[in-house]
Amino acid sequence: MTKCSRSWAIARFLANKFGYAGKTPFESAMVDALGDQFKDYWNEMVPFFYSMYLKHNDMVSFKAMVGNTARFFHDNFEKKKKEVGEPGRDKFYGILTKQYKANGSTGHLVGSSLTWIDLVVVDHMGVIDHFAPGLLEDFEEMRELQAKITAIPKLQEWLKKRKHTPQ
Repeated sequence: MTKCSRSWAIARFLANKFGYAGKTPFESAMVDALGDQFKDYWNEMVPFFYSMYLKHNDMVSFKAMVGNTARFFHDNFEKKKKEVGEPGRDKFYGILTKQYKANGSTGHLVGSSLTWIDLVVVDHMGVIDHFAPGLLEDFEEMRELQAKITAIPKLQEWLKKRKHTPQ
């Protein structure tokens, strides 16, 4: 049996299977484009994310993984925030905000229904809120998206019962 082992491929597969990939081929392409943009953002933000995670005691396993470099990243949190975190945030969340506004008053990034990229972005916002409170405070439209998505009853139910895992 052939197995699919890439997380984004699995996410896209499940989104297609369960109807969260967009309602039309164009919407699906837009969702995928934003997913690719998220990966670009993630790669740009790695130095900041390392610093952000290492700043917190609840990331013991991450600290063990990076070993001797932990002190470098921890000591440089504010520097990495200014040099990498804020510019990367402004670029990515600027793109998202522009897309959200262009999509009208649907409460979603693409189309008029929930897509996997809505979930990825909102989940990531929760991670940022946990590890770097205030970093996203100026992105009102993204807060609107977050509120709409987290108000979905089945998602609310899941969020209440799951173990908090801010990574």
